[in-house]
Amino acid sequence: MFARAASPEWFDITAVNRLLFTSRLQPILRMVTCQEMSAGYLKLFYWFDPLKCETEILNTNYPNRGFKFIGGILCLDFINTVEGRSNNSHHKKAAGDDYQIIGEKFRNYFDLVTWFRHEETALLGTKDARRLSQLAEKHPRSAQTVFETAINLREALYRIFKSLALGRRPNQADIEKVNDELKNARAHEKLVFSTDGFATEWENISDTLDSPLWPVVRSAAELLTSGDSSRLRQCIGEDCGWLFVDTSRNRSRQWCDMKDCGNLAKVRRFRERQQET
Repeated sequence: MFARAASPEWFDITAVNRLLFTSRLQPILRMVTCQEMSAGYLKLFYWFDPLKCETEILNTNYPNRGFKFIGGILCLDFINTVEGRSNNSHHKKAAGDDYQIIGEKFRNYFDLVTWFRHEETALLGTKDARRLSQLAEKHPRSAQTVFETAINLREALYRIFKSLALGRRPNQADIEKVNDELKNARAHEKLVFSTDGFATEWENISDTLDSPLWPVVRSAAELLTSGDSSRLRQCIGEDCGWLFVDTSRNRSRQWCDMKDCGNLAKVRRFRERQQET
């Protein structure tokens, strides 16, 4: 038995608890992250009998306000899955690792699945997301290892693209890290032919915990080998540092989003002028 809520306000947790404790269902309690909840994912784990465990991910299509997609390409949006990075991280004189993460948005492997399931990425279908979540529940240590690999890959990509945006040479250790993940991804890629012609697709995407990282590292490789990093930018907002491809006609974009860092800068300048007068 599964319950679907049309909106968060209509979800009656008391009724669900009453159902659980007045039936033979045996609940398994598990912490659910705020990002899973804001994305509209409600995980209910229970046994119909001691020999069978059912897991379901219910997508109620709530907008995920925790994630924004302003990078212009998958790998940069993946890099931007933090609230920001300390101001030193986007100063031209700053060292490659001279920064701190502000507001981590990925807390565990399930947050990764949520992000890749997001309508803006659409990299995982419902069945694939369900299968990967089940694998993570069954193999928590492996899921944690993949989660740590994802964070390390993200930060290596950040340092590489930041270096390019600032006209510096990337660190070789970061390049090797990306190469390791690229080799792993390529091993799961195959060529297929259809009526639309040739294309590539991934093998065993729902059976391998690190499969969500494959499209990210391929996206990064494509951008890095495109030969044009002149449109790569880093937001100049205080403690932001998000990366994006500047597609403006005169290549003058400075902010990740005018509604966020752009407006904050305007307010700050206005207050400074008020103080001067």
